[in-house]
Amino acid sequence: MLPRGTVVNVGEAVDKDSRTLRVRAVVRNRGRALKAEMFVKVAIDTSSAMVLALPQSAIQRKEGITFVLVQQGKDEYQPRPIKTGAEFDGLVEVLEGLTPADRVVTTGGILLRQSAP
Repeated sequence: MLPRGTVVNVGEAVDKDSRTLRVRAVVRNRGRALKAEMFVKVAIDTSSAMVLALPQSAIQRKEGITFVLVQQGKDEYQPRPIKTGAEFDGLVEVLEGLTPADRVVTTGGILLRQSAP
């Protein structure tokens, strides 16, 4: 069984030359297999999940409804209400209303909306 540990510190930046990041973890060292200053390959469970996310520029709001414009055909777009979740670094999590197969207008949607008949 591989040793398990707990991350207690993550470095501030990736070293541009070695492309490494220093991480300090507390690990039981039964059998004294791990040595000081040793480099190791690790897998870190971040408990993250895959989510559907869109750029903030794709999200539209009107009269209290949050929606995106979904392409239905050539030059044909339909507003689709969505439920949003967390926002991070310019991206918005989509909880309901879209699938990964949907083609969504990500920029200029306000212009399409204004030019619609």
